[in-house]
Amino acid sequence: MVVVLSCFNVADYFIWLVNETGSFISNLKLQKLVYYAQAWHLALNDTPLFQEDFQAWVHGPVIPALYQKYKLFG
Repeated sequence: MVVVLSCFNVADYFIWLVNETGSFISNLKLQKLVYYAQAWHLALNDTPLFQEDFQAWVHGPVIPALYQKYKLFG
């Protein structure tokens, strides 16, 4: 069985993780963690973890839809 994830599933995992540890995560940090998760999955498995594409923004890689969802949180 193949599980199809979206970038939102991966982001939700990181948000859950920081809530469990009592940490803080900014939108910028969330974008970078999702980017690294995708990069590691591609490197180790030669397949993408999710299908959404990143854009090169000034402060690093961004998935615009993910940015829009969490931009209110800084």
